[in-house]
Amino acid sequence: MDPRILITVDKVKENRLRRILARRGYRLEKNRIRDRYADGYGLYEIWGEGNVAESCSTRPGDRFTLNEVEAWIEQDNLERDRAAKANRKKKSRTR
Repeated sequence: MDPRILITVDKVKENRLRRILARRGYRLEKNRIRDRYADGYGLYEIWGEGNVAESCSTRPGDRFTLNEVEAWIEQDNLERDRAAKANRKKKSRTR
């Protein structure tokens, strides 16, 4: 496969994840290291409110691959759904 296509696919995925996180109040930042052999090259950090980096249990240093960012968002979706369900249940009990 043409490497230009792979770069484009990654960039599209990065932008999509960046927009999803921005809607939720997070910020996605790519590591600025340019040495491809250095630790952290090509990885991303997720920043929350108050410029606090979100943690990732799979890698020390709170750095993610794009696939891990996507998995983190899915996990966040599950947690939000559970919280919303609990709130609906709590509201229905108080009525």
